[in-house]
Amino acid sequence: MPKAHALFPQGLHFNWFSQLDSTNGEALSGCWPEATVIASDCQKAGRGRLGRTWLSPPGQNLYFSLVLYPRLSRAHWGGLSLAAGVGAARCLDQLGVAVNLKWPNDLLWQGRKLAGILLEARDDKLVVGMGLNVNQARFPAQLPATSLSLATGKSWRRDYLLALLAGEIFRFCSLWGQGQQQEIITYWKEYDIILGQEISVLRGRETLRGKAVNLSPGGGLILESQGVRHLLNSGEVSIGKCME
Repeated sequence: MPKAHALFPQGLHFNWFSQLDSTNGEALSGCWPEATVIASDCQKAGRGRLGRTWLSPPGQNLYFSLVLYPRLSRAHWGGLSLAAGVGAARCLDQLGVAVNLKWPNDLLWQGRKLAGILLEARDDKLVVGMGLNVNQARFPAQLPATSLSLATGKSWRRDYLLALLAGEIFRFCSLWGQGQQQEIITYWKEYDIILGQEISVLRGRETLRGKAVNLSPGGGLILESQGVRHLLNSGEVSIGKCME
């Protein structure tokens, strides 16, 4: 993976670690410049949304974070999750892997989780973290996950994937920051799996149930429940009226 340096597009700064607690944690705590990519072969304390553990075995998958210093209003930072998702989905699409996006941060292949995106902020810094299952062959039975290898029947070069994904994610996050939110939302809808569906959204201890009708200009989800429309900027989504 250190050879990935040679594959990275100009403008991105690549840092490789054999092990970290988490790439997001390193990105948040260090004095890293804009467009820094921090990747690790494994994570001791990888995490997903809502504080969940993200399984991070060595030698199999991708775990990386991109450091940004957005110049747009902080109220629009959350939409960068959509921009990152679009960049990742389009990259995989170009590699022949058709994925879906589930708001706000999941990439799915045939309904099983292939990758997740986690945004975390500190002061004027925003970190876009991604975990992508690449060559992992087995997952716990209770975990509805898959990998590129299981989806395609072949193994993948992680260094090549990392360079392509980081470049596309940075490109689409930059477009979001330059005011092209509507264009990115249009791209998102090409891959979206929940709009028009009956869903449940868990926010803390509250569960909202209704129909996902649209995305807002800032990337929030518009949920219609009993004739009332709610604008959601975060939440855990399940398709169907009951939580899965």
